[in-house]
Amino acid sequence: GGRDIAEWNRLKAGSGDDFYGDPLFMTAAPSRTEEFLLKEKSPALDRGKDKNQARDILGNKIFKGKATDLGAIEAR
Repeated sequence: GGRDIAEWNRLKAGSGDDFYGDPLFMTAAPSRTEEFLLKEKSPALDRGKDKNQARDILGNKIFKGKATDLGAIEAR
């Protein structure tokens, strides 16, 4: 867990790992973990990098599409 945020904090802006824009969460202003699900047309789908994690924060299997999704929750 803690390694992930430490790695994120080391990334530099403009390094190609950036994501700019609305991720299109299911809820316009998410406040609970479950509300960070991505909509079907989200630009964050399949944009992540494989970090050898088997499950997301909700326990869903990761890597269901072309690539893992950006964010804490893999789209269903």
